[in-house]
Amino acid sequence: MRGVARWDGEAWRSLGSGLLPDYDAYGTCTRPWGSDLIVGGRFAQVGGVSASNIARWDGASWHALGSGLDDEVYALAEYGGDLIVGGDFTRAGGIPAAGVARWNGSSWSAMGDNAIYVGVLRVVEGRLFAAGTFLVRR
Repeated sequence: MRGVARWDGEAWRSLGSGLLPDYDAYGTCTRPWGSDLIVGGRFAQVGGVSASNIARWDGASWHALGSGLDDEVYALAEYGGDLIVGGDFTRAGGIPAAGVARWNGSSWSAMGDNAIYVGVLRVVEGRLFAAGTFLVRR
């Protein structure tokens, strides 16, 4: 069980072959998204699939979310039907997206340009909140 596991009521079970590489792979956050599970963290591969720091488990196999993120993921939230991802990254899917990005199910997009790092995401009464480090503009 490398970096991610499922409790079946009696024992922990692996989700495929887990996250790789073994030495620093971990899942920091998980979130249901539709009928799938999203796992973010620090890893390069999951279940034999290249997945840069974020992946989707459909109950049977792992899938990458595009080309992923260039550094660690710390927070996940669902907002407006999209998956919002926070972390210590500067690119999502190859495009500039510092600290926070949006996955619509097929592609990545940036969410503003003043986040540096986002460690917490929450949706409260239909509004998205983030905690982290942001540039102050005056």
